[in-house]
Amino acid sequence: MPFTPVSGFLLALVIVAPPLLAGAALPPPAPGAPAVVVTAPWRTAQDAVTRAGGVMLRDGRTGGIALSYSPDPGYADALRAAGAWAVLSADLADALCGAAS
Repeated sequence: MPFTPVSGFLLALVIVAPPLLAGAALPPPAPGAPAVVVTAPWRTAQDAVTRAGGVMLRDGRTGGIALSYSPDPGYADALRAAGAWAVLSADLADALCGAAS
């Protein structure tokens, strides 16, 4: 069976969807607390962080994940508006970014 764009999309969906759904069930980061940013695999988290007015604290294990910070209470909403798929509590930073929060 040849590998097609559709099969590639379905494979990516199977790999990406479960962690995002699990992350959606977790509480969002507290306002003013560091946040883990998850973006599409073909984008960089740094782009979303910069557009949302935040600061990168640490790159993740992939380009689409990063630990970031902003004192702005609306930072999580700004990240989503900048294209973040998920904005998670920094308690997940060790697992996703290789850093303690």
